[in-house]
Amino acid sequence: MKKKAILITLGIFCLSAFAGCSGETADTSAESSSSVSGSSSVSESSQGSSVSDSSSESASTSEEKEYEIISGDFTLEDCIVLPEYKGLELTNTVYVASEDYVDSYIETLAETQELTDADAEVQTGDTVNIAFEGKIDGETFDGGSSDSYDLTIGSGRFIDGFEDGLIGMKKGDETDLDLVFPEDYGNEEFNGKPVVFHVVINSISRPVEQDDAWVNEYTDGEFTTMKDFRADIEQQLNESLAANAKTTLYNNAWAEVYDNTEFLAAPEAYIAEGKEVFVSNAEAEAQSYGFASAEEYFEAAGLTGTDLSDYEQEYGESYALTRIMAEAILDAEGISTDGAEVNEVYEGLADSYGITLDELMEQYGESRTYLYAICTVANEVVVDYANVTEETEEYNV
Repeated sequence: MKKKAILITLGIFCLSAFAGCSGETADTSAESSSSVSGSSSVSESSQGSSVSDSSSESASTSEEKEYEIISGDFTLEDCIVLPEYKGLELTNTVYVASEDYVDSYIETLAETQELTDADAEVQTGDTVNIAFEGKIDGETFDGGSSDSYDLTIGSGRFIDGFEDGLIGMKKGDETDLDLVFPEDYGNEEFNGKPVVFHVVINSISRPVEQDDAWVNEYTDGEFTTMKDFRADIEQQLNESLAANAKTTLYNNAWAEVYDNTEFLAAPEAYIAEGKEVFVSNAEAEAQSYGFASAEEYFEAAGLTGTDLSDYEQEYGESYALTRIMAEAILDAEGISTDGAEVNEVYEGLADSYGITLDELMEQYGESRTYLYAICTVANEVVVDYANVTEETEEYNV
C-alpha cells in the first residue's frame, strides 16, 4: 500500500461517501438496476462526487499555493479571491453504450459451470483451474508457482503466450510453455528473461448458454426474452454512462474554479476541523480493512509518526481551502450556508439512505456532511452559469 494512496483514499472516503454531487443526491446508477431481479447493479464506474474530486485536487495542489494560516476571527475576504466563475466553457461528453459493450456486459452476468465432458477442450472465455510452476534458468522463483489458480482465457492476466498456449488442452493435460518476460515487465529480475512454465489443467469451466430460458431464470421471470432483457441492460448502461458524464462535468467545473482561485489564508479553525475529519475517516477506513485501529492501519502501510502528521496537516489545509471556496461562492450568490438550498441537500441525502437528518449527522459527522452540502450547492451554481457544449460518443469495450 503506497503512502500517497492512503491520503487519496482518505480524501475520497471523506467526501464521496455521499454519491451524486450533481444535484441528484445519492441517485446513482445502482438504483436504476433494481428492475432486474437477481442481477448485479449496472455501473460503468463508481459515482464519486465532484466534491470528493475537488477535495483530492485541493490535497494535491494545496502545497503549491502560498497562503497564510490565520487564527482567531476572519472574513472570507481575508482568505480568498475568487476568479470569474460565471460563463465557464465546458464540454459534457456523454458516452452511449455500443452493441459490443452491451453484449460484453451481459456475458459477465453468466455463471460458469465446470465441464464434465472428458473431451472438452479449453477455448477463449473459459475459466481454467491450473497448477503451474515457472522456472528461470532452471530455478523456480517467488510468485511463479501455484497448485490451484483460476484463470480466464483471454483476460490477459499472464504474459503473452501463456493463455494462448492452453487453448485446445483438456482436463488433466500437461504442457511446458517456453515464454519470455516482456522487457518492460517492471521487475529487473524478470525483464526480458526466458521462462518455462509447466502447467497442468485441473478443471475447465464455461459460462452457461445465455438464451431466453437463462433470462427467465436469471431475472426470476421479470424478463422472458433476451431481446427485452438486453434492451433493459442497454438502458441501464446508458443511464450510468450519462451519470458518469455529469459527474465529470461537475468535477471539471470545480477544478477549473479551484485552479484559478487565489487563496490568501486558511483559517486555523477550519484546518483543525479537517484534521478531526481525517482521524475519524482513518479509523473508519481501518475498520473496513479489518484493522483494530487507525494506528495499526498506518503501521501496516509503513507510515511513520512524521508521515501521519504531515498528511493530517495537508488534509486539514485541503479541507479548509475547499470549505473557504465553497462558502465564498455561496456568499457571492447570496446563498446562506444554513438556507433552503443547503438544507435541501441534507434532506435529500438523509432520504436516500433512509435515515433521519439527525442520524445522518451522527453517522457521517456534521463537518463532513456540511462540507458536502455546501460544495454540492456551490458546484451547481458554477455549472448553472457555465456554457456547456453537449457531445455524444460511442462507448466500446
